[in-house]
Amino acid sequence: MLKKFLTILGVKTFANYVRNWMAYPIIKFFKSGKYNRTIYQESFDMAVKDTYETLKNEITNSMVFIDKYDLRAYCVKRLREHLSEYKQTENNILCLEFGVWRGRSINYFSDELPEMKFIGFDSFHGIPEDWSGTGAPAGSFSAEGQIPTVNDNVKLQVGMIEETLPKFFEENLDVNIAFVHIDVDIYSTSKFILSNIKNRLLPGSIILFDDFCCFPGWKNGEYKALNEVFEREEYNYLGFGEMVSGITIK
Repeated sequence: MLKKFLTILGVKTFANYVRNWMAYPIIKFFKSGKYNRTIYQESFDMAVKDTYETLKNEITNSMVFIDKYDLRAYCVKRLREHLSEYKQTENNILCLEFGVWRGRSINYFSDELPEMKFIGFDSFHGIPEDWSGTGAPAGSFSAEGQIPTVNDNVKLQVGMIEETLPKFFEENLDVNIAFVHIDVDIYSTSKFILSNIKNRLLPGSIILFDDFCCFPGWKNGEYKALNEVFEREEYNYLGFGEMVSGITIK
């Protein structure tokens, strides 16, 4: 029956039918750019362009990676170059992560840098407010209070960062920070973290922002927090990858 129908249409094979009557028109349609784009798609495209236009000089003068994992590996490489210096200091040199969630990134970093001590901060109940410019409402990225299994060189501070971070510094006065991974998504918490860690950073310390750019509202998030806490001459951009950016302290 199908063969007879195709013969009537003048099509010799089913493959030709699919190609000529289905595939080609669909391809032509999408190439035309006339299909309906969503606000979500359009806003992300515009955010990438805005990021490049705003940070063009910084991007072209730093490392650019295809994804965040390559940038993470590059940060590890840079930290390894300073390990001998850290061992010579009398102060307690730590690496901090804010936004541990399921423990994947802190376990990666602590695996790659077993000589370093890591402290992770998280409430494990998700972000405390809506993350503007995205589809993540308050409570997103919750671990439902479940504490992840972490490596032996990792200790976790459980609770709201605004409460646990000041307390941690009060109890550890000799702490200096070699590396910070900020993955808390929202502006208010990011600014609180930067304000509290600034005086404990070392020359060459690295701050890795997980959601720095290339999404709608990026200028109102970690990027804004950085600009409000640090003067531009206090740091250099280290690299970019996806929505991620890293800086190093001068």
